[in-house]
Parts: sequence; C-alpha cells; structure tokens
Amino acid sequence: MVKADTPLDLSRYMKARSLVHTYYVDADKLKDEVVLMLSSLKGMIWAVDPLGDCWTVEGYRSYQDKRKGSQGEVGLRWRLRDRQPVVLNVLPNSPAEKAGIKEGDALFKINGKDLWQGVSLGGLEHISFGGEGWPLALEFFHARKEISMPITLKGERLVDRPTVKIEDKIGYIRMGAGRGLQASDIRDLFKSIKSGSMIGVMVDVRRTSDLSVEAASALAEMLLFGDSLTLAYRTVAQGPATAITLAGVEDVLAGLPVVVIMDRATSGLAEVAAACLGDARRATLVGQKTAGFVPIFEERTLENGMTCQLTSGHYVRVNREAIHDKGVEPLIQVDENVSAKSAETSAAKSDAEKDAKDPKDAKDPYVKRAVSLLSAVVNARKVK
Repeated sequence: MVKADTPLDLSRYMKARSLVHTYYVDADKLKDEVVLMLSSLKGMIWAVDPLGDCWTVEGYRSYQDKRKGSQGEVGLRWRLRDRQPVVLNVLPNSPAEKAGIKEGDALFKINGKDLWQGVSLGGLEHISFGGEGWPLALEFFHARKEISMPITLKGERLVDRPTVKIEDKIGYIRMGAGRGLQASDIRDLFKSIKSGSMIGVMVDVRRTSDLSVEAASALAEMLLFGDSLTLAYRTVAQGPATAITLAGVEDVLAGLPVVVIMDRATSGLAEVAAACLGDARRATLVGQKTAGFVPIFEERTLENGMTCQLTSGHYVRVNREAIHDKGVEPLIQVDENVSAKSAETSAAKSDAEKDAKDPKDAKDPYVKRAVSLLSAVVNARKVK
C-alpha cells in the first residue's frame, strides 16, 4: 500500500497526457487544460469513492448558488448503484412527481445525452436545480421500460413542511422532507401534539431525506429521557468513532406508545433517528427497510481553487451496526405490493382531498398497521 505522502512517479501520467495531445483527433477539446485536470481528478476520486466529486471554482460556486438560491427544483433525491443514477426519493407535489417519476427509477439520459461515462452525486444534485423555464428531459428505466419525462421548472423552491393531526386520541406527525427543519421546529411539533387524553403517537418519516444532525437529535430527545444518551456514532477516516450525544431533556409524551412509520425512501439522518428510537425500545418501527444511505461528506479546497468532495465517514447505530448500504429493518413489515397500490390511489387525489384525509385512513396500509399496533399496546397495558 502506497502512503499518501510517498512521492510518486508521475511520468506515466505525463506520457499519457502527451499521447492524448499528439494523437487525439479533436484538438479543440484539448485547449482547456483545466478541464483535462478536472477530469483526471474526478477519475482518481471515482476510482475509490463513487459518491465523491471535484469542481472548478466556477462550477462549485454555481453548485452552491443553485442549492441556496431561489431557482426551480425538480424534486429528486439520488443515490448511485454501481455508478448507475437511481432515484432515492421523489418530493411530494414536485415536477418529478407530477411527471410520474418513482423511487427506484434508473436514469440513463439527461437532455438526450447518454450517461455512459457515469455521473457524480454532486452532478445529479446540480442538474436537479435550475432557473424558471429551464427545460430538462430525463429518460429513465421504469419497470423495465424506457420512459421519457420532459420537465419545465417554475422558478420556485419546493416546500414539504411537517404536518400534525390528532384523531380519536392518536397523534400523527408527518416529518415531510425535513429540509430546513431546526431543532426548535421539532420540539414545537411534539409540544403542539402533547395531550393528556392521547393513547399513542405515530411519527411518519416516509420520504424524509433531508434532516440535519440537529433536527434528528431533537427528534430522539423528545422521546427519550436519561443521562449520557447517544443518537449514533460517526465513523471517520481519521481517528476513532465519535458519539453524537443527546440532551435527554424530557420525554414530552410521558411514555405513551410511539410508532415510527418508514419506507424505502427514508434516508439520511431520518434513518439514524429511527434506529436510535428502535434500539432504545422507545418506538416500534413499522413499514419497509430504509434506504441505507447515510454518508458523511468532507469538502476540501485545493491550492488551485478546485474543491473536492469525499465520503469521509458513515453513521452507525449505538450497537455499532452499519446503517449505510444496510438500511434499518422495521420490526413490523408492511406489504410492499399493497403499499404501491395505495400510493397510486393517493397520488390520484387532489391536494384538497389530501389535506382533508384522516391520517388513519384505512387506504394507507402503513397507517392502518400503526393504528392497530397502538390500539393493541394500549389494550395490553389496560390488562396489566
């Protein structure tokens, strides 16, 4: 194994560069040395880290501006499987959902260009944001069929905020996508649903993919009580694993039974929070195995101004079991085929009908199973 600080003979690289300049037929493509250097760096990173990336100064600035600005948004979250871009999550009411894109669809063309060279995770996020009227033609493999989905953005950011309901003494908190949620927002959600007459609470993290560490910690803190509590551990390339500790301020639900509803689109810190609550036996996990996508990224700027992003670590459970590439298994599985039919029925409803929908609607098999479980727990406690 060659150490990072070991001098390397770069003569082979320089010879290959000379061959390209001498014999490649399209000389115009060789005029920009920055592009050649960027491609070399990307190739080195992708050889070991398929989630890594590298940007020029201008490219990185554009990437950050699009994520922070007010441009339109496609509404897709991505992951890579053997360098194949696959949809991890589709945000509700997004252009992507309206176009019919589903979780698990595999992308193979962008604006008519084949992705035969692959694409980075950062590159996928980059094309997911754009200005008003920005046309985007995405071509996917869906259910073994090729489908083309042209999308025109409206120049607005998507908002998928949490919702709270209490019906028949059962509380229901839907976390939404999770983007932008602060720890104080999570605390307010739980405090707003606190009621002395409730018999249980459902926390729905389906399609939740954008929780921050602070928000995920607050979610666990609202349901756990005690000293020296841990949300998870960070495993990193340099140094020992470090614990993400919780304040353990109070169990605002005072021991009421809790069910966490999750699915294949539950990813990131939402998976970590669900695993923590399940491992602590504070909540019962219901639904499908989560996405298993919880990387920790590190960004570093080189002397020439280029920025490199690398996967520097992962989050692991308190018992040190991996979550990344493994996912979190529910204690109670919900049938996937029934769920798919329910999702199609739900997608056909108008927004007004969705808002009026009872969270315990029997057409949602996840919620139906959660309500049944909460009722059984309450009845068992009464017998005792």
